[in-house]
Amino acid sequence: MSQKIAKIEKNSRASILKRIARILGFVVLGIIMFSLILTSYLTIRKDHFGSKILLAVNNKIQGELVFENLHFSPINQFPYISVNLKEVAFFEYPQSENDSSELPVGRFEQVKCALNIKEIIRGNAIVSKILIKNGNIFINKYSDSTFNFTNAIRPVNWPETTKDRRRKSNLETRDEDSNKTDTT
Repeated sequence: MSQKIAKIEKNSRASILKRIARILGFVVLGIIMFSLILTSYLTIRKDHFGSKILLAVNNKIQGELVFENLHFSPINQFPYISVNLKEVAFFEYPQSENDSSELPVGRFEQVKCALNIKEIIRGNAIVSKILIKNGNIFINKYSDSTFNFTNAIRPVNWPETTKDRRRKSNLETRDEDSNKTDTT
C-alpha cells in the first residue's frame, strides 16, 4: 500500500514538473513571438516612426537633429526597445536657417536610445538611456557667454539670446535685400 502511495506521489510530482516546464515554455515562446511581431511592425513602419521622432525632437528644441538611417531592436536592451540612429548631425538652428558654411554642433556615427515598451504602448516616448558611438561635439562660446550646444538643446519657448536677436535681424536684412528688384 505504501509503495502505491509513493508511486502515485512520484507520478504527481512528475506531472507537476511537466506542467511547470510547459508553462515556462509557453511564456518563453510568447516573449519570442511578441518580440518578432514587434520587430516586424517597427521595421515595416520605420519611416513613419523616424519622421515622428524627428518631428517630436525638433519641435521641442531650438536646434535641429537629422539622421540618415533608423533601426529598431527590441531584444538588445529588453524590456527597452533600442532605437539606433545612424549618421546623426545636430545643428544649432534649423537647417532652413543655417548658412551653408555653418558646421553642426555635433556629428555622430551612431546614437542608440533606449525606450520603455510600456511607455510606448501608452503613447509616451520617454528615453531612459542614450549611447553615442564615434562622434564629435564642437562647442563654441559666444561673446554673450552662451554656447552653441546649449543654444541647440534649449527648449523652443526659452528666452532669446543676443545671438538669436542678431541672427533674426541678419535673416530679415537678407530677406529685404532679396525682395528688392532693380527697375532700371
